[in-house]
Amino acid sequence: MIGFKSAITVLLLLAINIGCARQHQIHILKVGNVENWNKWREKNTSVRPNLSDAHLEGAFLSGANFSGANLSETHFDSANLVKASLVGANLEGVFLTRAHLDSANFASAHLLGAHLEGAHLLGAHFLGADLDSAHLEGADLEGAHLLGADLRGVHLDSADLLRADLEGAHLDSAHLEGADLDSAHLQGGDLLGANLEGARLQGAELWRTELWGADLQEADLRGADLQEADLREADLREAHLWGAELWGAHLLGADLDSAHLQGTDLREAHLRDAHLWGAHLQGVRLLGADFEGADLRKADLWGADFEGADLQKADLRGTNLGEAHLGKADFEGADLEGAIFVKTDISKVKSFYKAKLDPDMLSEIKVTWPEKLATVWNDTKQDWVIDTALLEKIKQPDWHGWPEGKDQGK
Repeated sequence: MIGFKSAITVLLLLAINIGCARQHQIHILKVGNVENWNKWREKNTSVRPNLSDAHLEGAFLSGANFSGANLSETHFDSANLVKASLVGANLEGVFLTRAHLDSANFASAHLLGAHLEGAHLLGAHFLGADLDSAHLEGADLEGAHLLGADLRGVHLDSADLLRADLEGAHLDSAHLEGADLDSAHLQGGDLLGANLEGARLQGAELWRTELWGADLQEADLRGADLQEADLREADLREAHLWGAELWGAHLLGADLDSAHLQGTDLREAHLRDAHLWGAHLQGVRLLGADFEGADLRKADLWGADFEGADLQKADLRGTNLGEAHLGKADFEGADLEGAIFVKTDISKVKSFYKAKLDPDMLSEIKVTWPEKLATVWNDTKQDWVIDTALLEKIKQPDWHGWPEGKDQGK
């Protein structure tokens, strides 16, 4: 039976041997002998290398096999790790600042709080990787594969993610201020509360992406696909959305003040209680869109298509509706004081019931289309009906509009 002192001696010798082996491994890597390192990994597949806190700054390690290795807080700053395999590796708190990692494989790796500022990661693979709170400010991730990656709270300010694949990625509360995401694939991703202020997203695929409460101030979303995206309460002030696809998008309570939406497709979009003060919506397609309670004051909607749009209780004071298409649009309770109707055909509007209109416009409607002031929605019939009793009152010479502060039309 081994005595206590003998056991201690054995453990000390084992620790020394492990330490010596570790130092030998680090030496092999420091001199850039990747071939010997990879051969050793092939012969010792059951061994998980522990290189935590090792200093390998500037080392040439292109193609090195670090799969499953413990590299927590290892220093790889400015190292060459092009095409390196880091599959399943522990890279928590690792230092890879300005490292060359083009085409490296980080699949299922753990990079919690990792430092990759200014790193070169063109075409790198991060399938299923955990990058929670990692620092990638100014990193080059052009064409990187981040499918389903965990990027919650990640710092990607000013990073290059041109054509990157982020489909289904988790980017809750991510920092992407000034990042380049042109033509990136983000469909089905989660960007809840993410900061994308001033980010470039031209032609990005954001179909059904979760952007609730995201900061997209002054973001460039020209030509982006945001169909059915969740943009509730998102901040899109002064955002550039020329030609973007927003069919069926959810923009309830979103702030689009002074946003540029020329030529945008907003058919069937949900804009209830949204803020669009001074927004540029010339030529926008708004068929069937819901603007109930929206603030559209001084917005420019010249030539916009409102076919079947719901504008109940919307604030349209001073809005430019010149040459707009208003067929079957519902303006019940809307405030249209000061709105511009130059060359606008209002003959096909569904309802102006309880709407606030300038005296001249109100008089024109009363004389020419009085039924539009008495058309109301009947919940029982689930159809529009004309309140005949109200219509008779409207036709009277002494009727000049809805009484303020009263239940009008009764």
